[in-house]
Amino acid sequence: MKTNILLISLYYPPINSIASNRIAAICKYLDPESFDIDVVTLLSDDAQPYENNKNIRIFRVKDTSFFRPFRFLTRTNKVLHNAKALWNILLQNIFPEYSGWKKNVLKTIASLQNDKHYDIIFSSYGPSAPHEIALKIKKTSDAKWIADMRDEMSLNPFLSPRKRKKLARIEQLIFDNCDMITSVSKPILEDFRTLARDKAEHIRFLEIRNGYDFPLRTHDSFRNGLFTISHIGSFYGERNPSNFLSALSLLHKKALLPSIRVNFIGISKPISIPDNLRSVINVSSSVTHYDALNAMEQSDALLLIHPTTGNKGIYTGKLFEYLGMKKPILALIDPNDVAADLINQTNAGYSGDNSDIDTIQQNLLRLYHEWEANTPRYFNIELIQKHHRKEQIGRLENSIIKLLHE
Repeated sequence: MKTNILLISLYYPPINSIASNRIAAICKYLDPESFDIDVVTLLSDDAQPYENNKNIRIFRVKDTSFFRPFRFLTRTNKVLHNAKALWNILLQNIFPEYSGWKKNVLKTIASLQNDKHYDIIFSSYGPSAPHEIALKIKKTSDAKWIADMRDEMSLNPFLSPRKRKKLARIEQLIFDNCDMITSVSKPILEDFRTLARDKAEHIRFLEIRNGYDFPLRTHDSFRNGLFTISHIGSFYGERNPSNFLSALSLLHKKALLPSIRVNFIGISKPISIPDNLRSVINVSSSVTHYDALNAMEQSDALLLIHPTTGNKGIYTGKLFEYLGMKKPILALIDPNDVAADLINQTNAGYSGDNSDIDTIQQNLLRLYHEWEANTPRYFNIELIQKHHRKEQIGRLENSIIKLLHE
């Protein structure tokens, strides 16, 4: 008999995000002979309300909330972008989040439960709405509940104190009721274990990293006529390219990078480009996942930016696709966190703190000179292959089987 899974996530294709890719990979790689999956997700403008694909049914539910957050899909001017961001912050702190969607999802699930018994409830954060829905269902269900914490909740340093306090309350309810917590890294899992205190004794904790979902690239001889370094994805909060641009501007003034092109792809937030770099920088708005992968493949190096916050366990989802592309990485990240460790272990590039302009310059010059000399890079292929989505979801499948047989 198959195991029935109810998967609740705000994000799912065709919504274009790393969160969507994570949930889609779960559906793709869990054994179809062993699992039937019902996905309940958000209805977006370009999607069908219902799909049925072999062992996967997708129910896309409309958000009828009066107050709804803005999505940053296209590049806008600074005033409009800041106005949208301010509205979303106010929405998070004043009004119930996705209240209309939660209400409609609960009705949808109640209807589904009339015809099907679920063995597993799998809900994915963020936002907290999927977990809040799972909490209500768990109270009247004997299903095992897996709470997927892709990122920190109450420990997220970019949230307001009021929002963190609200999430802390939800966390404790999750710890009271869930059977397993998954997250993208061991440090984040350990933070949840600490927050759970004695409640952690009845919870399984499992690291399921994000990953890449394409054949490992084999284009070792690829080389552009100009050294092309690309950043794929949006900027938000404290994550921005200002320090990278400062370092690049200093090198450009010294004529140390005579043949360089920089691409910022998938940008919605306006960025300030120094005058002396306007001829070498290209900026484009949101692109499809296919186009994003193609842009990575057509680059000589890839740029990763995440400022040091003191919180540990931050990989950022795009790192794994960068690794799968086998492109050298310039990482402006916490040099003492998991992402820097993985880049070192895979021999995939160079890391330095986002605030360290001198190190950014040194690492950028190293990559440029390696491109100039056409120096081969010997990646740790075996380790990179372990970060394919199929490998990561295989670990989840094994844990689900164990959970059901407890």
